[in-house]
Amino acid sequence: MTSESANNRSSRWWIWTLGAVVVGVIALVVFIAVSGDGDSEEAGTGDVTNFADVVRTDLVEIESYDATLGTIGGDPITSQRSGTVTAAIDAGDTAVAGDIVFRIDGEPVVLMFGETPVWRDMAPTEDTEVLVNRRTARSRPSPPR
Repeated sequence: MTSESANNRSSRWWIWTLGAVVVGVIALVVFIAVSGDGDSEEAGTGDVTNFADVVRTDLVEIESYDATLGTIGGDPITSQRSGTVTAAIDAGDTAVAGDIVFRIDGEPVVLMFGETPVWRDMAPTEDTEVLVNRRTARSRPSPPR
C-alpha cells in the first residue's frame, strides 16, 4: 500500500506542475494582450514618425558637345572598333547619349560618355580573391549533370 500511495503522489505532482505551467502561460498571454493595446498615455512617448510629401518630377540633364566625325587628333568621339565607316549622322544633327553616331561595317556605334567604362575585360587579376563554397569546399561550382 505504501508503494501505491507513493505512485499516486508522484503522478499528482506532475499533474499539479503541468497545471501550474499552463495557468502561468495563460496569465502571461493575457497580461501581454491587455498591457500592449496602445490606448494608454505612455504609448505616445515613443519615437515620432515623420512623413514627407512625395513629389514626382522629370529629371532633366542636358550636356552639349561640339564634335567632328573624322580623323582629327583629339576628336571627342572615338571608337575602339576597326573597320570601314558605312554610315554616319548627317551634318548639323544633334546626337544624345544612346543615339547611333555612325556604323562601322554595318554595326552601330552608340554615343556614350562618362567616367565609368562601358566595357572592360573581365579576367582575373593579382587582386582577385578566390571564393570557396562552404558547402562543398570547392573553389568553383561543379559542372551540371
